[in-house]
Amino acid sequence: MAKQVIGSSVASKIRLDWKKDMKFNRITVNANQMGGVPCIRGLRIPVATVVGMIADGMTEEEILKAYPDIEPQDIRESMQYAAKILANWPLCGVI
Repeated sequence: MAKQVIGSSVASKIRLDWKKDMKFNRITVNANQMGGVPCIRGLRIPVATVVGMIADGMTEEEILKAYPDIEPQDIRESMQYAAKILANWPLCGVI
């Protein structure tokens, strides 16, 4: 059986400087809002929520209907943000 090994501080190994490496206009991170979770334009709509909706097969139109405060560009930038995070996430070994 394969077992994923995750270091005690995987998140600390990500070497991204938000202002320098993450050039997103529609994604905001505020320690005083939603516990610092990346959100859409300061709204209380986490990027992970939008990415999850896409992963669940929702269309752009369905997402926009569910969250009328967001715009099509917000959805695209959420996906770009997720791709950037994953591209910079340290790989964990499999035993």
